[in-house]
Amino acid sequence: MAGSGTRPYFASMVSDSASQGSLLPETSPQIGRESHGTSSSRSGACLACRARHVKCSGQQPCSRCSDSNSECVYVTSRRGRKDGGRPTSLSALDVPTKSPNRVLMESNTSSPAKPICFDDHPSHVGGDQVPEHSLIELCLDAFYHHFHQAHPFVLPKRHFALVSESNREPLLATMRWIGSFYLNVGIFRDVLFHEAYRLSYGSGHSKDGFLIQALILLVIGLDGSGELERARAVLADAAKLAIQMSLNTNDYAASNGRGMPILEESWRRTWWDLFVVDSMVAGIHRATNFLPFEVPTDVALPCEEHDYFEGNIPQPVYLEDLEDSQLSGDERNFSSFAYRISSARILGKFITSPPISGFEDENLIRIEALLTNWWLSLPRHKRDTYLEGGRFDEMMFQAHMIMHLISILLHQQHSQLDLSLVQEINACAPHRPVPCQEAFNTHTTHTIQSANKINKMITSPIPLLSHTHFFGCVVSFSSRIHLSKWALYSTPQDEDEMRQQIRLSMGALREMAEVWKAAEQSADQVNRVAQRLYRAKKEQQIPSQSFLGGFLNDVLSSSAAVDDPILGEAEAMDEAQDNHSMAEVSRTARFQ
Repeated sequence: MAGSGTRPYFASMVSDSASQGSLLPETSPQIGRESHGTSSSRSGACLACRARHVKCSGQQPCSRCSDSNSECVYVTSRRGRKDGGRPTSLSALDVPTKSPNRVLMESNTSSPAKPICFDDHPSHVGGDQVPEHSLIELCLDAFYHHFHQAHPFVLPKRHFALVSESNREPLLATMRWIGSFYLNVGIFRDVLFHEAYRLSYGSGHSKDGFLIQALILLVIGLDGSGELERARAVLADAAKLAIQMSLNTNDYAASNGRGMPILEESWRRTWWDLFVVDSMVAGIHRATNFLPFEVPTDVALPCEEHDYFEGNIPQPVYLEDLEDSQLSGDERNFSSFAYRISSARILGKFITSPPISGFEDENLIRIEALLTNWWLSLPRHKRDTYLEGGRFDEMMFQAHMIMHLISILLHQQHSQLDLSLVQEINACAPHRPVPCQEAFNTHTTHTIQSANKINKMITSPIPLLSHTHFFGCVVSFSSRIHLSKWALYSTPQDEDEMRQQIRLSMGALREMAEVWKAAEQSADQVNRVAQRLYRAKKEQQIPSQSFLGGFLNDVLSSSAAVDDPILGEAEAMDEAQDNHSMAEVSRTARFQ
């Protein structure tokens, strides 16, 4: 167990002494210094006064916001600007904190990294008009309404309001940024990001569980925005700091829960969501060493979501209780979050296994046994993603999603599917060349079945944007399998089914692209490969080895691709051309 004395090399980056400065990765964008006074005066009105159409005193905070004890936010006027209105510093959005004399920081790099721009990928959830409350409140509302249930570790909204310390500010800023993904906030998404990043990596706030929560949200937002390197850097910081703080021990929740069972539950969920997020980044992007998997932990398992949201926290159970439940005969129930953790642990065992050399490799047999045992031991009421009463169970949805992903990762490298045909679909996962087998085998069946089950998950009758953004990455995996199968095995009998599966994947990615840029990147890549495959099949008519070779050369050599939104447009163009040719022949025949 990592106790309080455990101090990995991250301790040299983060010290209890303020003299050590900030824990800022070298990839951070440069942020200039600025001062925030408690009573500075400025021209214009704050957002709250603008929304209510009342006179603003122009101070920070203004008199109305001070009287109502609400946050006072000023946005620099865009009138007279000739740079397109993009803010260049955080002075465009002033978010005061309880400590006006906090230390602000600059990047410690000599040459700033390229800034991250989120406003070029607007989201369209909600209207364009700002209602009668501030942008800040809107973003927090959007965070809880659209995002929180997919990663439920932050305190529920009504309980979060009871925690008023200034050390919440990094977390609040990051929650606002995440919430802005679901709103039409335009240029302010950039501003919100830089504020969240600055506060999370500044030296003026405590290194506590709230900071870990802020960093996890930064990881998810950056990853969903296609900023994989930055996400990986922040994730490494979050994992190392969490272990240094002993968040991976049950004592942390008990010692820092302030006698509030729901806060203790939030700390437990923070460790386990960090664990799950790191497993997904490691499994999908092959981008981390999954540090949380390597350290011992005795953190209790989270309770069911409805208990957490209602504040009814039961007596916790532990990981060994879950893993020993079949042999011990214990009939106790475990939460959906617990099964999500269990699936992430199996993913960790797969990631950390030595390379699998062949069909009889003991590691392949061991991981397959873990997958099979997980499904067989799943209680009947957890085999579906719906709870009694018709409520959707996002935690079980993610648990199933992870298990199908593991099956694809385990079996596709030993299948007959040639993934070199779809190697440019790499927005979520880098292409890794693996030799395909000559004959159709059990691994091919496992791979295709898992891809089909992922596509079946798309059809769940709830909005796709309510899922974790990692689902878009998993859908891109299934699309690679379906495209490879379409190239290799397609027959007249299953041609239409394969097209429908590919369209389903593309449609899901397009839907998730309304919020997540990573999904847009994957959708574009899937679309390009699908169109080339479609046109190649139209030319060849019959799939063959020569066809596959020709198609592979086309994929590798072609740089000009038409970015049609769906595969059907390519089909429509071809059909229109065929109809036009037939019409010309008919018209010529009439006049002869």
